[in-house]
Amino acid sequence: MIDVEEKFATVETNFTGENVAAWISPEAIPHIMKQLTELYSDRELACIREYSTNADDSHKAVGQTRPIEVTTPNALTSPLLVIKDFGEGISAQDIRSIYSSYGMSTKRDNVLANGRLGFGCKAAWAYSDQFFVTSVKDGREVAVAINRDESGGGNFTIIHDKETDKPNGTTVSIPVMPNNKILGKAEEFFANWQPGTVLLNGKDPSRIAEYEDLGDGIYRYPVRERYFERTIA
Repeated sequence: MIDVEEKFATVETNFTGENVAAWISPEAIPHIMKQLTELYSDRELACIREYSTNADDSHKAVGQTRPIEVTTPNALTSPLLVIKDFGEGISAQDIRSIYSSYGMSTKRDNVLANGRLGFGCKAAWAYSDQFFVTSVKDGREVAVAINRDESGGGNFTIIHDKETDKPNGTTVSIPVMPNNKILGKAEEFFANWQPGTVLLNGKDPSRIAEYEDLGDGIYRYPVRERYFERTIA
């Protein structure tokens, strides 16, 4: 999740003369996109965090009480990190707007959402040159392959956009590299999530630290060390 506190200031000056507005050169846009994409110091953790918190936000937006589902890669079954939610879903038009534009966010005015800058949904580009999104919203299913090119920019291909009777929700699938540490990082990341909000590989995440239920959906956890050494080929 990337978030900042918004602050505004009014600047007054006594200088006179030509006023020139700052701008971004069209030729520099791929470079700027590349820099924004590669902000993350831990790219595996960024994939887990950004898409899981987006999924959790989607559940909160519609009052969905079932947990999101996160499946880590397994060399024997699937080389993918998969994050699935059962929230509001994303339409084809939403995908065209959100995934083709840096800074575009559907959560801009929601101060309770985890991220509102419009960068997080591209986090997988920091780790992989391609990832996949399948989403159902109001009776239509859209599947998209989202690609990063050599310039650092990107594009996406709508694989299908069709009618369906499936329930609303979104699935993000990210190909992973061999010898990744995604399983250990996911175990660490979800250990302090509120009970009942996530299933990790079909199970409630292990909670090494005991938590205290303070009521009103608030839980307090003791400080824990970070263990990221579990790997999977």
